[in-house]
Amino acid sequence: MPLFRTRLAVALISSAAIALQLALMRELSLRFWAHFAYMVISVALLGFGASGTGISLLRRRILVHPRGWICGLAMAFSLSIPLSLRAGRAVPLDVQYLAWNLSQLGAAAALELIMFIPFLLAGMMVGVALLDLPRRLNGHYAANLVGSGVGALAAVATMFVLTTSGLLVAISIVGYLAAAVLLPWRRVGGVVFGVGAAAVLTLVTWQAPRQDVISQYKMLSYVRSCPGTEVIHQARGPLGRIDVVAGRSIHYAPGLSLQYTGEIPPHVLMITDGDQTSAVYDCKRRDDWTFMDHTTAAAGYYLCDRPRVPILGAGGGVDIGLATYHESPEIVALEMNPQVIKLMTGPLGGRGGGIYRAKGVSVLNREARGYLASDGCDEGKFDIIQLPAIDAFGASGAGLYATQESYLYTVESLELMLRRLRKGGVLCITRWARTPPRDGLRIFDTAAEALRKLHLDPSKHLAMIRSWATVTVLVSRSPLTAREVDALKRFCRQRSFDLCYLPALAESEANRHHVLDQPYYFRGARALLGQHRDAYLDDYLFDVAACTDDRPYFFHFLRWRSLGVLADRLGPGTRAFLEMGYIMLVAGLAQAVLLAAV
Repeated sequence: MPLFRTRLAVALISSAAIALQLALMRELSLRFWAHFAYMVISVALLGFGASGTGISLLRRRILVHPRGWICGLAMAFSLSIPLSLRAGRAVPLDVQYLAWNLSQLGAAAALELIMFIPFLLAGMMVGVALLDLPRRLNGHYAANLVGSGVGALAAVATMFVLTTSGLLVAISIVGYLAAAVLLPWRRVGGVVFGVGAAAVLTLVTWQAPRQDVISQYKMLSYVRSCPGTEVIHQARGPLGRIDVVAGRSIHYAPGLSLQYTGEIPPHVLMITDGDQTSAVYDCKRRDDWTFMDHTTAAAGYYLCDRPRVPILGAGGGVDIGLATYHESPEIVALEMNPQVIKLMTGPLGGRGGGIYRAKGVSVLNREARGYLASDGCDEGKFDIIQLPAIDAFGASGAGLYATQESYLYTVESLELMLRRLRKGGVLCITRWARTPPRDGLRIFDTAAEALRKLHLDPSKHLAMIRSWATVTVLVSRSPLTAREVDALKRFCRQRSFDLCYLPALAESEANRHHVLDQPYYFRGARALLGQHRDAYLDDYLFDVAACTDDRPYFFHFLRWRSLGVLADRLGPGTRAFLEMGYIMLVAGLAQAVLLAAV
């Protein structure tokens, strides 16, 4: 085999294989949710592993004409990508019904098998090249590694300009080029094969789906089904596709007090990957942000006057607006996705994005913990640290983030945040409210453990309040004073928010407005701060113990041993509490074991 062209073909197919993994992650994140990344990686590894078995079984035939096999496998890989895209989208997988309908396991297996084929072909192509003479293998391995690195970088860069379908077509073309490099173009047979394969690839690619598919259960699908709505802007990148949706049917203010009777400013929705939603409110004056003062996230501002505030997840700017309403002189807004910053300061600048340029506001494209641990962020720098609920409400409730790690909601993370507060400063963490309680109790216990690591008594430093949709935990660097406790009680009373925990709070003061059949939050908070914390955590239906950096799965609450109890109480309704992300992972593992055995 020609040395240089073989190595070039290996580099091209290796770059295509890595890019294919990233493209499929984007494809399935849009169509479903991000936890499908685990499936893509496992299927890719399984495909490469199975390729060794395939080569062993076909070794004698391959050694007769290895160059022809490399060309054929690369060409088959190229053709398999658009075919797999079409076949994969035809699979009627509905992850929301995974716990209710066992036929969905078959659909998941079919999707895995479809994705498996291109990786099997790519692995076999590289494997055949490595059957070359031993003295040439070092260069072949180098080509494989360099190609993989280039493919990863190229795929990430291309995501800014191409749809996932377009990226998959580009990867298919790279696979064709890997075959074309080794084709004997001087022979009639080589020309016929190359031209014929190009024609078939063009036909298959032309008929492949071009539009992204998004789950009907995602926020974008729901919003677009409302009358009079339209996507006014779209941006894409490796961190997700962003759709900006406008329309007269959109009224979005999650967690707003039911007591609020004022006007909500005009707004559009900025939706990432079809689900993670942030409203962009067109507020021209400070008083336009009054409505945000009627959310649980505003509680911290009643403990500090004109605070210096970092916001860990700027999104559409609502928490920046809340800080400006309370006349914060310094606001540091952190946003990981550069596409969001570009949208807010560009196309959305006249629709509410101006909040990113408000007086005293600094917007940084930084990750929260990296920023807080940096040299420029000193201890005692801030008065309030605002950590909003940045995940999608619907996906969180369905347990679709169960297998997704988060290093924001860990003991070590909250300890770092507390060290960045001045004495009297407050960490304000908002989560979605669910029944039975999960998120609220876990973040409360995580905050309590962080306080204990700082040798502080959590019973004197914590507060927890809730609305119909949100739970906010307040963690004070100093013990809460009687004046601060009274201020929080008054804040909640005026907005009909429920008190869940305050120092010396009586049970009769809790669970008054958004009434649950029992004061779960109050009793849970008291138990988590008491001597019998371990027994409470062990007996509770869900896992709500504090998360650490070693186990950063904040959204994983399911306990298998609790299923019997839930079944006795709820019957078939128990399935609603099965976390889809976790179930999908277990199903994927079982199917991968079966496929590996085959």
